[in-house]
Amino acid sequence: MSQPKCTALITFSLLGLSACGSITNENTLPQPDQEIKPSPQQGVKRFHYQTLINNLISHEVHGIILHVSSPSDTFTSSAGVANLTTQEALQPSAVYHLASSGKIFTALLAVQLCEEGRLDLDMTIDNWLSHDITRQIQYSDQITLRQLLNHSSGVYSYSDPDSKDAYVEFVMANYKSGIANEDLLRFAYGHPGYFKPGEGGSIFEQ
Repeated sequence: MSQPKCTALITFSLLGLSACGSITNENTLPQPDQEIKPSPQQGVKRFHYQTLINNLISHEVHGIILHVSSPSDTFTSSAGVANLTTQEALQPSAVYHLASSGKIFTALLAVQLCEEGRLDLDMTIDNWLSHDITRQIQYSDQITLRQLLNHSSGVYSYSDPDSKDAYVEFVMANYKSGIANEDLLRFAYGHPGYFKPGEGGSIFEQ
């Protein structure tokens, strides 16, 4: 695996897997409606799935997009609103901030690369990230990718209550212009770790 690709993977892992937080973007970016071609069996299933997501809309859950794909059927639809101010209906093609959903894909990719012998999960992050980054993260010479994946690295969480929503405010102010992983990683800079890598459980159990 090439150095740039490994560096990108580990940077994203350090950001996304060291903390569990998400940001709901009420102003999604609608795309042209996509055509949904129903299969002969889709009529009954579509009603079932649509009823399911319709019933999940609440004061806390403003919008849902659901895609279900199986060998015999495909369902794509949405429920709720994309914008609380205008009450614009949420379209199936709308774009959301990936947030913590990305952890699943990152972890899967890391495990696949490990099984192929292309990535060592027990190498410390200072092997991949620049000194400008690692010097600002406590215990960076001890934190492994495996510890990032299982939330035992102790790295400061950008969603820590003491951050007073600084992460949320930053994302809402800059999402239209684009935000890089490095931008968000800065929220961990200079903060002490919750514990030494591998010596504590998930930071969400503390």
